[in-house]
Amino acid sequence: MSEVRSFYFRLTGRQNLDFFGRLAGVPAAARAARIEEAADLLRLEELDDRFMTYSTGTRQKLGVARALIGDQPIILLDEPTRGLDPYTSSRLLVRLRELARKGGRAVLLASHDLEAVERTADRLVFLHKGELLAEGAPEKVLERFRAPLEVEVEVLGPGPGWTARLAALPGVIEVVSEEELESRGRCRVRVSEGEFALEDFVRSVRERIGPVRRLELRHGSLEDLYARFAEKPK
Repeated sequence: MSEVRSFYFRLTGRQNLDFFGRLAGVPAAARAARIEEAADLLRLEELDDRFMTYSTGTRQKLGVARALIGDQPIILLDEPTRGLDPYTSSRLLVRLRELARKGGRAVLLASHDLEAVERTADRLVFLHKGELLAEGAPEKVLERFRAPLEVEVEVLGPGPGWTARLAALPGVIEVVSEEELESRGRCRVRVSEGEFALEDFVRSVRERIGPVRRLELRHGSLEDLYARFAEKPK
């Protein structure tokens, strides 16, 4: 994706995109259509203002637009959703998937927005401090490394020290609690999905801690898995 300094500050956004489209060999009619399409996709309303007047977010959008208007077989994008509102971000990710699946183009996306990666990528590579942590299809990576399942539990009258007893239950990796919530019998528990059985967990909580008032499950995400990788000591 284009660096800010690669744009011409005295030209408008439209003129910049037209110039780089010409350099890429895109015909005039196609250039004009693609510029309008990219502007609509990214809600780039300042297209006819000079680049020097753009905010950081608008400059980011223009960089993404430049990557979209060419015919290059490989599109490289660095944090393309940074600074975008959720609606625009979602539309952009849908468009990138279309380019990859229907347009026959490869889209290489570098991002810390792991929720977006999980929804968009066919294949991912986890890097941390130059070390390759994992690679493959998102669902395969989650399955292979068993991203922890998170359980939010609320117990009636658990008594003092109840989170310690909860942490000792089979399959529990970690208990995440806050003092205020803990005093009301609420906390979050990370469990190993491969060792977790809901019925057994509920029964153990009832027997060792107290009646279960509420239980909510959330399957592990790429963010959970990456956090676990990053926290792991060398």
